[in-house]
Amino acid sequence: MPRPKRHRKIGKPPGVKGFKPHGGRGRNEAVRMLYEEYEALKLADYDGHSQEEAAQMMDVSRPTFTRIYDRALKKVAKAFVEHREILLEGGTVSFDDDWFRCRSCHNVFKMPGKNGRVSNCPVCGSADIFDESEALRRQENTEEWCVCVKCNHRVPHRKGVPCRDIECPECDAKMVKEKV
Repeated sequence: MPRPKRHRKIGKPPGVKGFKPHGGRGRNEAVRMLYEEYEALKLADYDGHSQEEAAQMMDVSRPTFTRIYDRALKKVAKAFVEHREILLEGGTVSFDDDWFRCRSCHNVFKMPGKNGRVSNCPVCGSADIFDESEALRRQENTEEWCVCVKCNHRVPHRKGVPCRDIECPECDAKMVKEKV
């Protein structure tokens, strides 16, 4: 059994849930990009940090950062070439602050203070808000996992999606449900 992944530090969740190719989604299944892969692309290519600096910011080793970054580039390339949608989702990450997302206007914002309670979106005033940080904590505590048949990489099982339909984010092999 591989050792557990160290949490990757993320500044804030992406402002969107994903991207669609112009003209709509193709017939292929969407490419699922983890928050840590999105963050690696952002830090290296958008913010212009070196891999060493970006690795320190994410609290991972430089070789680990390179692996995360390479996976992200391959996923973007696959989505472009095969006209696939890109969906951004959790992963083994932790945020610097508690982040929330408004389901009405999709604004991403952080809690004003540790003692404060967030009840409304500061932009549109909607009470329909989602705690991104709590969702990641719940994801960590899930008991069901999909495991790669080739490299034993584990990802949380998504209800309604058979593990056999998921490609391993590490090596693109098929996955099976972990026996508990």
